[in-house]
Amino acid sequence: MATMKKLAPSMALALFLCLVVRLGYALSLERHPGNVPTDGYVEIAQNILAGKGFAPTPMRHWFFRTPGYPLFIAAVWSVVPPSGRYIALEVAQGALSLATCGLVYLIANAVFGRRAAFAGAVLFALSPSYTAYSMEVLSETLLIVLVALAALMAIRLSRTADVRTALGFGLVWGAAALTRPEAIVLVPLLLLPVLLARDLALTAKIQAGACAALGTVAILAPWVARNYQVYGTFVLSAPLGGNGLFAGTYPHPPLYGRGWYGTVPNAIHFTQTPEYREITRPFWDPAFVEQAAKLSDPDVVVRNERDVLEVDRRLAAAGWANVRNYKAIQVYNILIHFYDLWGRPAAWGHDWGRPIVLAWFGSYVGFLVLIVAGVVFAWRGGSLGAIPMSWLVVTAANTGLLLLFCTAPRYQASSATFLYIFGGLGVAALLPHLSPRAAAAAPPGAVAGEKAWSGS
Repeated sequence: MATMKKLAPSMALALFLCLVVRLGYALSLERHPGNVPTDGYVEIAQNILAGKGFAPTPMRHWFFRTPGYPLFIAAVWSVVPPSGRYIALEVAQGALSLATCGLVYLIANAVFGRRAAFAGAVLFALSPSYTAYSMEVLSETLLIVLVALAALMAIRLSRTADVRTALGFGLVWGAAALTRPEAIVLVPLLLLPVLLARDLALTAKIQAGACAALGTVAILAPWVARNYQVYGTFVLSAPLGGNGLFAGTYPHPPLYGRGWYGTVPNAIHFTQTPEYREITRPFWDPAFVEQAAKLSDPDVVVRNERDVLEVDRRLAAAGWANVRNYKAIQVYNILIHFYDLWGRPAAWGHDWGRPIVLAWFGSYVGFLVLIVAGVVFAWRGGSLGAIPMSWLVVTAANTGLLLLFCTAPRYQASSATFLYIFGGLGVAALLPHLSPRAAAAAPPGAVAGEKAWSGS
């Protein structure tokens, strides 16, 4: 109790800052939502509310989504009038972002101590990207809070192997997997400290792992059964990997005359490329062929959902060939677009002028420097134990998936929590070298954090 009283003022300050930043951004928007929702989430949510299932009508195969985020939208919209739906969604996502800020604080404090926890929470509160995402119709805000909650449970599991906590972890793992498919393989990596814990008996580890798996299966089972009914085969999450892989790896014309090939779909509409049209044409719905031919950016509509799976398999084969041919280009593209994690400007299309652009670029580079400093400090200080190492494994695996599937850097949401925590540790490590007064303060050691977590 005494420990929580010590934490309360700094945590409350970080949360207040997060609230002010998100509220200020929401009030600055000229329209709601801030972006035009084109990812299919709105259509699926509307169909859920109308009792028509999880797919938009008509069926656009790249609009096929896992149900987590559309269900969240539908839940929010079910309690508000139609005129206030997007405002209500922004309020709900703002609350999720506020909860994430608190979880960042608790996780960092449990491992690295109070100063690192406060700095990490403040970095998240000030993040231009996650401020903007919380006001847009995107799944990142829901995913990051689920991953952060799973990380907090994983810390407790690594010390107690409590059955109820393991079940809760499994439920959160399943919910994250239904929000974005990559969470299926990324979230369980947070359990690595449980496997490595010396103070836990082997039977306790097996029991915790089994309970976590049971919770996940309980959440995923209805969706898997639905997919089998639709496709006639086993689909764990969503058949979108092939489409994303091909879309990101198709060799586009050089960007800005640099001689590099871009791997982002925005460089050219990949739906118009001959290879894409050749792969998908046998599955087009004849009713939409004439309509699609008249559009400058046609939406290829397949005959039915079962065809989606075969289209995706064929696109995956073509995309994998492009991965082998353009791997170095993917790395380059991910690096130059990594600002989506920290420094994505809220109104990128505006002409902000050179000073603002330079300030944005400086904050982006500064954030990366803080992350590196935090990892180095943890390693040199002996606090880079099993728990922080599991975070680095998740981050490395998440980045690898970004490169493999050539997706936007904003999909780093699965590991962004840990990048903000390491960034906060970097701030806590560097401040003593910048301020004589701060140098006299106690170092943000992992032991202090562990005591705070255990309540001792």
